[in-house]
Amino acid sequence: MVGSPAATRELVIRARAGEPGALGELIRRHAGLVSAVVAAYLPNPAEAEDVVQETFLVACREFPGLCRPESFGSWISTIARNLALAAAAGERRRRQKLAGASAGRERFGPVPDRDALYRRVLREVENLPEGCREVFLLRYVENKSCAEIAGDLGVAIGTVTSRLSRGHQLLRERLTGKDEA
Repeated sequence: MVGSPAATRELVIRARAGEPGALGELIRRHAGLVSAVVAAYLPNPAEAEDVVQETFLVACREFPGLCRPESFGSWISTIARNLALAAAAGERRRRQKLAGASAGRERFGPVPDRDALYRRVLREVENLPEGCREVFLLRYVENKSCAEIAGDLGVAIGTVTSRLSRGHQLLRERLTGKDEA
């Protein structure tokens, strides 16, 4: 639960004043946001957890440099996104070294049961383009509205809705095997 910009601003001001627990409360309120942003780029839960923790360490270290207290959500989202992108790039390089540059994705056949369908949908969500994947996870894992996502990420609401629409279209195509362009 991120809270309103005014509530976030108030917490930042209190944290800067040295009020015990204020910075911890900011982190607690933004933990879901940071986790969803990181998960959009890193499907491995252990690696994602490491990056979430690193995000909060960097945020605590860089906290005095935050210029606009009400923008804490988009600020920490940017830190999380940058760290996750760096970790994902490192993971891709490691995989390429291990498997050579010829890593191809296999296509999934018929889905026999609900659990298999669930796993297939999760795999396809992981394969969405980064921007689509990020808003998709914030919308459907964190149950955020498009307006909340736009505020958290510091983008226009139209950007959020277009990324969601594109994500839906890609999932539909991939899951049905039909190109509905």
